[in-house]
Amino acid sequence: MATQALGAVLAVLMVVVSAEPPPQVTALMWAAVGGASGLIGLGGLFLALSRGTMGLVAPLTAVIAAAVPALVGVARGDQLDLAAMMGMLLALVAVVAVAFPDRDRPAGGLTSSRRGRLAEWGLVVFAGLGFAGFFLGVDQAHALGAGPWWTLATSRTTSLCIIALLGGGLALLGRAPSVSGTRAVLPLLVASAVGDTGGNLFFVLSRSETTLAISVVLSSLYPVSTAILARLVLHERLSRLALVGVVLAICGVVLIGVGSTTG
Repeated sequence: MATQALGAVLAVLMVVVSAEPPPQVTALMWAAVGGASGLIGLGGLFLALSRGTMGLVAPLTAVIAAAVPALVGVARGDQLDLAAMMGMLLALVAVVAVAFPDRDRPAGGLTSSRRGRLAEWGLVVFAGLGFAGFFLGVDQAHALGAGPWWTLATSRTTSLCIIALLGGGLALLGRAPSVSGTRAVLPLLVASAVGDTGGNLFFVLSRSETTLAISVVLSSLYPVSTAILARLVLHERLSRLALVGVVLAICGVVLIGVGSTTG
């Protein structure tokens, strides 16, 4: 909740500082839908990760979150040439390759029982569709004329209000989560809020420069950047499969750039 609150405060402050003109109510409603959907996706992702299957949950969620809006964009007429389509395919494969467990680096698998597997797959699909809804909601708000800061402020405020309502309900039931140790991790929370808000901002800005399909695929390459930063900052060793994924991601980005330029 702290990260969401900080992100909402930053976005609202930028609305005031930038003096961005307010959009029509319909655009704000779509931004709010995107914020609520993104929060649902985040909840599904955390539930899935709590089962100890990060190696599968992260890439599959990212692929679903990218594939659904990309298909929607293509279906409504986004123009993509062969190079861009091949680049998108390589980018999606790269996401799976980077985060997927292999023999050198086991990261856990799906629960052994059939019921457990079905539950985890359900959470993965739930999370992916939630993030896809965020992309689509923000895209629709942009299409209706909402500026980047109004879009972010509305989506973040909506998700914050939902979290506050849920927290208040839990408090009434005597099951409020503990907030001890918040001061110790405050710098990390601020960095996370700035990074998260900035990532969403750049996605909104990218919609002015390219198609929805390309924007969501490139935005879903975060497992690749995470793996590279883990290698550079934490000195973690990249597996062979992860290295292949990094190479595929670079090739995919190049092909998408070439396709976007020539198209």
